[in-house]
Amino acid sequence: MNFAQKVKRILQEKSGVALITVLGIMTVIAILATGMFYFSKNELNFTQNDIKIEQSQYLARSAVEVACKAFPNVAGQFDAPTAEKPVTMTLYLHKSGDDIALNSESDGADGVANVTITSEKRGIKQADGTTLEHDAWIYAAKATIGNMSARAQGYSMPQAKAYSTGVQDINLGWLSSGGALEESNTQYKQLAAQNIGAFGGTSIYPFVPQSPYPGVVVVDKDNTPKITLSKNSAKSGVTNTLFAWAAPTVFVQPAVDLTGVNRIAGLKIKSDSIIFDKEIRIYANRLESKVGDLIIEPYSSSGQVYFRENVYLYIGNERTLLFPAGSSYTYTNEVDFFSYAIENGYVSTGISGWIKELLGGGKITTGTMTKKAVTEIPTVNSLSKVVWE
Repeated sequence: MNFAQKVKRILQEKSGVALITVLGIMTVIAILATGMFYFSKNELNFTQNDIKIEQSQYLARSAVEVACKAFPNVAGQFDAPTAEKPVTMTLYLHKSGDDIALNSESDGADGVANVTITSEKRGIKQADGTTLEHDAWIYAAKATIGNMSARAQGYSMPQAKAYSTGVQDINLGWLSSGGALEESNTQYKQLAAQNIGAFGGTSIYPFVPQSPYPGVVVVDKDNTPKITLSKNSAKSGVTNTLFAWAAPTVFVQPAVDLTGVNRIAGLKIKSDSIIFDKEIRIYANRLESKVGDLIIEPYSSSGQVYFRENVYLYIGNERTLLFPAGSSYTYTNEVDFFSYAIENGYVSTGISGWIKELLGGGKITTGTMTKKAVTEIPTVNSLSKVVWE
């Protein structure tokens, strides 16, 4: 009997055992296959849930961003939102291919985000190192996609009127609200009325010397149709004056026309983002010893300025285009526009000499300006920024 025949005989004799073994193996395989199927299904579910959670997180943050941009437009229609009486907003997510939209249409929505808006005092660190309490709008969002949800929260500062954030006189220093609060406020109102325009009344925002407002400061066109500094010498003993606003973002709505200054006057803005909405005119006249200058300085290390309309340099009655409408520039350190004009050949050597002499001699400022391409000039309501918590 050869080997093949022996094997065949053994298999015939052990056929019952072999069947049981095969059935056992098949059972084990079936159990493993079922386990692998459920494991794969659960893994797929976990992956899909992870994706939905991540999408919900993005949706929640996007809803906060949208609320931050939209609420300033309608804030005046509500009482100040509180925890007891919040303002609510519901946004729906719609996806179509690569296109994503957030709107108020609930039909066919792929997700939903509910935003609750309240207000409270927040201790905000100032540029001078102090911490002050300011009103803040709090945005809390809960977003849901499918069966997964996520939350996001942040705050922004309400826009402040420029009159409430501080006016600086180069001769008097920052107007102090120290021991003589009433006198200082009276002086502040007088200076604002004489040099900037009609004072816009009291404000809910505190006047804090040397502590820039941490949100968006708006020089509004209703209270100030035009910034002229034309009465800068009206206050006794003050002939050369410098007025300033400081904030991370400053939006100047009215035109700035410094062709009518009485002596030497300057408007200084310290900010990382400055938007001028109307035409600007700076001015110098040697015979009358007059200079009306504009000075910008970054709030941190560098800033960006936007000009929606033209910026003109006037030497007497002669006009030169300094910055064209729709242009934008980055700047470092302090830059005054006459220094820029002189250093970039907009002013002849002879004229630049007496301008420097009127402004104190030598190089006026040490900052630089570099043109930067932009597609559009920001609007005031697009400037609010979320601080995430």
